[in-house]
Amino acid sequence: MTGETEPGAKVEVRDPGTGEVVCETVADENGVFSCGPVDDGSFEVVVIDEAGNESDPLPVTVDTTVPEAPTAVAVGDSVEGSAEPGTTVEIRDAETGEVVCSVVADENGQFSCGPVGDGNYDVVAIDPAGNESAPSPVTVDTVAPEAPSVDHTDGNGVSGTGEPGSKITVKDEDGNVLCESIVDADGNFTCEISPTVPDGTLLQVISTDEAGNESITWVRVGGPAIALSANEVRPTEQLTITGTGFLPEETVSAEVHSQPVSLGSAAADAEGTVVFTFDVPADFALGAHTALLNGAQSGQVSAEFTVVAPDQPLPTPEHPQVPKAEERASLPITGGQISGLLLAAGALMVGGLLLLRRRAKEQEETTA
Repeated sequence: MTGETEPGAKVEVRDPGTGEVVCETVADENGVFSCGPVDDGSFEVVVIDEAGNESDPLPVTVDTTVPEAPTAVAVGDSVEGSAEPGTTVEIRDAETGEVVCSVVADENGQFSCGPVGDGNYDVVAIDPAGNESAPSPVTVDTVAPEAPSVDHTDGNGVSGTGEPGSKITVKDEDGNVLCESIVDADGNFTCEISPTVPDGTLLQVISTDEAGNESITWVRVGGPAIALSANEVRPTEQLTITGTGFLPEETVSAEVHSQPVSLGSAAADAEGTVVFTFDVPADFALGAHTALLNGAQSGQVSAEFTVVAPDQPLPTPEHPQVPKAEERASLPITGGQISGLLLAAGALMVGGLLLLRRRAKEQEETTA
């Protein structure tokens, strides 16, 4: 025990139960004294002057027992845990020893101290006697890992890249855990889903680092798709471009190549559908072109279409119309038709005369 009192006075350390003097000494010329060692316990310290006058006893507790090291975890930007009730808990910079936060553990030994910046710390507990526990290391990390990059999935599993060592948890839209995996040292992961989930299902792919920070990437099974209203269009016609399988509210931009034309961007609806229209300019190049949809999270899909030349109207053929028999019977006889009939009648008459002459000659030869 050390302390100060009247210079030259006698100092006695007594057991309060028995009055036994367990240690005695004399204060020096400056009144400073030191007495010990004594065992752990409760004592009374009295001062006796040269005349034998005795002071009132001063109670003192000797405690040389080091408190147990506290348990400590980082929760966000604070440090929480448990220690010996009533001890002072200090959060110290692991490199410099600077105390960045301190607090007294409550009657249940619980404590919370913060905020503190990201970094490595030692957490120590100090009891009222000044005994200090061994340090408990803790790392405060409030930086979430990068959101995992996820390949398109067919529902059998999820693969991609993430922060090495982080835990990957795949959940459905309702939060049901479908599979778990650990990102390897190269940053790759594969998480097999069983049973498989159907196309169109929304999945949460969650990356959790050692500090408990999380980042989430959403992916739709089957990925996005694109459909065109026609495979061939002509200048001045309109082409409808429909995207499906994007994430709800995902921003999707649309373009037409090979003459780059931006069709702007739009948010996919709750079902992951987005629609754009393209009015083909009158002077748009003929030939093959590509429609592209690019989702901010889901990536790009494309489809080809062809711009063809406008239709050329064909001339109407002037084929003679042959009337039906009943129509011919009722048609009026024109001058041209009369001439034809007369010529035909004349020919018949000539032919008939020739035939009669030939028969008369044959009869004469027979008679002779």
